[in-house]
Amino acid sequence: MLELLRWKKKGIVTAFLIAVLIVSSGILAFHFLQRPRTAISEEEAISNVRTYFDNKYLSQQVDNFALFEEVDIEVNDTELRPPEELEITTIRQVGQKPPDLLWIVKVTVNPIPVENVRIDWITPPPFHKTVYLNAHTGNVLLENSRWLPTI
Repeated sequence: MLELLRWKKKGIVTAFLIAVLIVSSGILAFHFLQRPRTAISEEEAISNVRTYFDNKYLSQQVDNFALFEEVDIEVNDTELRPPEELEITTIRQVGQKPPDLLWIVKVTVNPIPVENVRIDWITPPPFHKTVYLNAHTGNVLLENSRWLPTI
C-alpha cells in the first residue's frame, strides 16, 4: 500500500513537471513568434530591386536572342515605413500578404537594347518606377509606374 502511494506521488510530480515544461515552452514560443523582426538594410533593398529589374529585362528573348544587353538603374529615393491602408489593400489585391514594414524604392530604369535590335516602345525609356518590398524578407511585392505617395 505504501509502495502504491509512492508511485502515485511520483506520477503526479512527473505529470506536473511535464505540464510546467509544456506551458513554459509554449510561452517561450509565443514570445519568440511575437518578437519584432529586423528589416533588411537599405543597401540590400536596393540590391534586390536591381536584381528584380535585371531579371525582368535581361531574361527577355525573341527566338533565343536577347533583347537587352544591360539595364541602367538609378535609385532616386528610398523609404522604410509601415504600409498605408491603400497600399495594404493593393498588395492584397495582387495576392500578397501585406507585411508590417515596407521598403519603398523609387528608381529610374533604362533598359538598353542589344545593338541592331529595334524595340517599338509604347512609352520610351527611361521608366520611373516605385517598387514595394517586404522589409523583412526583401521580396518584391509590387511595382508601380508612377511616383505617388500611395499606390
